[in-house]
Amino acid sequence: MKLTAASKEREEGKEIIEVAFTYKDHKYEVESTPQGELQAIDKIIAADDMPKKVAKALEKKYPNAKYKEIEEVTKNDKVVYHEIELTTADGQSLEVQVDPGGKVIHEEKKKAGGEEKD
Repeated sequence: MKLTAASKEREEGKEIIEVAFTYKDHKYEVESTPQGELQAIDKIIAADDMPKKVAKALEKKYPNAKYKEIEEVTKNDKVVYHEIELTTADGQSLEVQVDPGGKVIHEEKKKAGGEEKD
């Protein structure tokens, strides 16, 4: 295992510790409370590794999009959604969350530098 980053952040008013590492050629980000309670495990995956329902939902809603990063987000030992950073065919940068059934549950526009738009 190789530790690649660690940071302290605030999400929804709560302090979160985020640790990024590589294990067996896979990149992960783990979020926990300062007390060590695991909140989420994000595994970076390739587009080819997305579940078919997730891939179909993305292709239908964002045809010809380019994927920048795909995370498989696990909470309580269950994959709860996939978070995809993408650029649409018309150049919009988005962060999209798709549940395992293929439903888009969140969409957020991003600024050019990858920051969230207000």
